[in-house]
Amino acid sequence: MADAETESDLFYVMGPTGRVRVNPVIAIGMVKYTSRSGRIAQANVAQVLFGQADESIITRTVVNIGEDATLWINFLGGDAAIGEPDSIPLKPGAGATINTWAPVSIISDTADAPFTAMEG
Repeated sequence: MADAETESDLFYVMGPTGRVRVNPVIAIGMVKYTSRSGRIAQANVAQVLFGQADESIITRTVVNIGEDATLWINFLGGDAAIGEPDSIPLKPGAGATINTWAPVSIISDTADAPFTAMEG
């Protein structure tokens, strides 16, 4: 057991009048995001959404803001493919966030389908 007069523990610190209870604080770093938003250039052709990243990239997010088309995203570095393993579907209104440095690709069977994308 810690001596209350000379030591502190996780939830207490020594104040001017003795131990003072404190709440632990978790530092959260701020991130500057870069937009990669756009539209599907050509139906049924995978396009690069995010290129290979370095350690400064913490997260990548994609949201299907269209009303009709399903988008398919591959976060593993390969080409996205409709209905294939390693590609995840994003129906209208759906989104996905993942921490990866690998290239990310996107595909849809509908040209000009809009999406919001950001990395930071």
